[in-house]
Amino acid sequence: MNNTFKLAQILQNLNRVKKSAGNLFMGVPEDLNSSIAGHSWMMTNIAMFLSDYLKQKENLDINVEKILRYCLIKDWASVVLGDITYGSPSFASFWKIDIRKEAESAKKKIANSMKELVKDEININEIELNKTEKDVVSLASNVAMLLDMLEWKYAGFKHDGFEMVWFNIIERTKKIELSIANKWVEMINKAYEKGSKDYNIFLAQPKLQDNPEHKI
Repeated sequence: MNNTFKLAQILQNLNRVKKSAGNLFMGVPEDLNSSIAGHSWMMTNIAMFLSDYLKQKENLDINVEKILRYCLIKDWASVVLGDITYGSPSFASFWKIDIRKEAESAKKKIANSMKELVKDEININEIELNKTEKDVVSLASNVAMLLDMLEWKYAGFKHDGFEMVWFNIIERTKKIELSIANKWVEMINKAYEKGSKDYNIFLAQPKLQDNPEHKI
């Protein structure tokens, strides 16, 4: 599996390719920006949680493996292109071409080249998602981005445009046609209003503390 190993080494570089939207728009310090790999990992975890819930509690017809594979492969091309913010209308307005269309085309070519590299060793099929599965991925991606923004907020980062970006993503998330979307928006907004991150409950279990209520 020599070529598969080569691909794994190339994809490992995604650990060092940073998400650029926050940095470009708000000047978020690099150490606060997640890597492409970090964002992809969180998005995949959230997609797994959502998929299991929707299958088990709402009996929706979704293919969990397809969703998780899609999430993992989705950002492979960023190891070549970096994190192009072509989804922003402002960014797109500076180009004489349809940058979104061209970037999507380039991403597909890169992903296909990667699959071609390993085709004699493993077959990575094209993934087609149905409407519900696409909604799961969209919700997972938005939640992962909002979790990043919460980390910036907790770290004390301030910017006039922060709330504009935050509420734009929140409004987009509300429009996703999954019943669970509004519940996640509610939880995320509550975390935003709290203004600080909860402690790690697995490392700070009240029953193991002498002063669980932290009273002076």
